[in-house]
Amino acid sequence: MELKGRGIEVLKSFSKIEMKEFGKFLDSSYHNTNGRLSEFFNALRNYYPDFNQNDFTDETLYSLVFGKSKYNYQVLKNLMSQLYKKENEFLVLQALANDKNGQKIYLLNELSFRKVDSAFWHELDKAKKENSSGKTISESYFLYSWKLASSESSYLINRGEQEKTGKLLNEMCENAIVNFFSSIWVNTYSTLVFNEFNYNLSEIGKLAETFLDSFDFEKVAAVLDKNYDGSHYLRHNLQFIKLCHGRFKNIGSTALDMKKDLMNNIGKYNELLKFQMSENISSLFAAEINSGKLDNINEYAELIKYKQENKLLFGSKQKYLNPLAFMGDLTIIILSKNFEYAKEFICKCEDLLAPADRKDLIKLAYSRYHMSIGEYEKVIDLLASITTPYFVEKYYVKGSLIKCFYELKDYEQVFSIIESYRKFLHRNKNISKTHKEHNLAYLSYHEKITKLKIKKDTGEKIDKFHLESLHHEIKSAPRVNSRVYLLEKVDEISAI
Repeated sequence: MELKGRGIEVLKSFSKIEMKEFGKFLDSSYHNTNGRLSEFFNALRNYYPDFNQNDFTDETLYSLVFGKSKYNYQVLKNLMSQLYKKENEFLVLQALANDKNGQKIYLLNELSFRKVDSAFWHELDKAKKENSSGKTISESYFLYSWKLASSESSYLINRGEQEKTGKLLNEMCENAIVNFFSSIWVNTYSTLVFNEFNYNLSEIGKLAETFLDSFDFEKVAAVLDKNYDGSHYLRHNLQFIKLCHGRFKNIGSTALDMKKDLMNNIGKYNELLKFQMSENISSLFAAEINSGKLDNINEYAELIKYKQENKLLFGSKQKYLNPLAFMGDLTIIILSKNFEYAKEFICKCEDLLAPADRKDLIKLAYSRYHMSIGEYEKVIDLLASITTPYFVEKYYVKGSLIKCFYELKDYEQVFSIIESYRKFLHRNKNISKTHKEHNLAYLSYHEKITKLKIKKDTGEKIDKFHLESLHHEIKSAPRVNSRVYLLEKVDEISAI
C-alpha cells in the first residue's frame, strides 16, 4: 500500500538543503530521542522528492527500518505521526531563526520572567536602538515598537511599578494605531476590495462601515506624520481608503466597477492624491495579473501610458523612478503584446532611472523585451553582462536564464540554475520570506514542467490528468512568480 499523509506532503515541500538540515535535527538527541524515527526518515529520503515510486509502500519502508521483522501497520502509523510532529517543530524553529525581532521579544519575556533585570534592560535598550537605527522607518517599526513597549510595560507591572507605565501605554496606543492602519487594516481591506473582483463591495462595507464612519482619520494622519519618514505614503493610503469607502457605500459596485470609476475620474483628484490613485489602480490590475487573469491587460497597459504621459510614474517625493515599478510596468506592456511600445517605454524611462543603476536596469529591461519576441541568445548575452549584485538578487536574473535555457532545450543548464538559485534563496538571510516563497514556488513548478517537457520530447506518453492537475495547482497557488508564464508552458506541453 502506498504511504500517504500530511507528513509526506510536508517532506515534498522541503528543498534538498532542508532535507539535510531536518536529518541533522532528528539526529540531535536534544530534539529527538527516538532512534527509529531517524532511521524511518533516512528510509524515506530514498524516495525524495516525488515519493511516488512503484516500491514506495508501507511494507517496503517497514522492512528498511525493521529488517525482517513482521510488518506492523500500527507501528509504522505511529512513526509517521511522530515524524509529522517533528516536521512541525522543525518548521517553527526555521521560521523563528529568520525572525530576529521575534527572537528578541521571546528573550525579553524570558529574562523578565526569570527576573534577570540587568540583562533585560541591556537587551531592551539594544533592541530599541537597533529598531530606530534605520534611515527610513518601515511599517514593521510600529509593530515591533509596540511589542517592545508591551514587554517593558509587563516588566514594570509585574514589579509593582505601574506609575511608570503611563507614557509607555500612550506610545503603545500610537504605535498600535499606526501598525493597525499600515500593516493590518490597509492590507486586509485592500485584499478584500482589490482581490475579490466580483464580490459585492456593499457586503465588505458592512464589515467596515461602523469602524470607518466612527474613526478619527485626522488623528491617525497626525500620528502617521510623527517621526515617520514614510508618513506621506500612509497618509495617501488612508485618504484613498476613505475615498473608496465613501464611493462604494453609495454605488454598491464590484471592485472592477470601482477600478473603472477611479480611472474615469482620476483627473479630478488633487495633485496630492493623483499619484496614489494611479498606484492603487495599478494594484487592482496587478492583483488580477498575479492571479492569472489577463482579460484587462490592454486596459492596464493604457493606464501605464496614461501615467507616463501625465508624469505619474513616480511621486513628487521621489527623485528617480522606482526600479520595481519600472520593471513591473514594462512586464505589463509586454504581456499586452505591444512590443513597439515596450521599446518606446524603455527609451523614455531611461533618463528617469537613478544613474548608478541605469546601465544594468536598461540591460535587464531589454532582456525582457528580447525574451518576449523569442531572441533567447540575446537575452543570455545581456544578462551575462549585468554586474550589479542588487539586480541579480532582486530582479531574478537567474529566473530569466532558466526560461531561456528551457526554450533552447538546454535542460541540463535549467536544472543546474534551479538548484543554485534554490540554494541562494535558502542561504540569503536578507531576502524576505514572501520573496523566497514566490521564487521557491516558481523553481519547484518550473522543475516539474521541465521534467514533463523532457518526457514529451523523448516521445514518452504523459498522463493528461497529471497536466490538468499541475495547471490547476499553479493557477490556485497563493504565491508564485511568473504564474502566467508557467501556465503557458503547461498548456504548450498539453497541446504538443
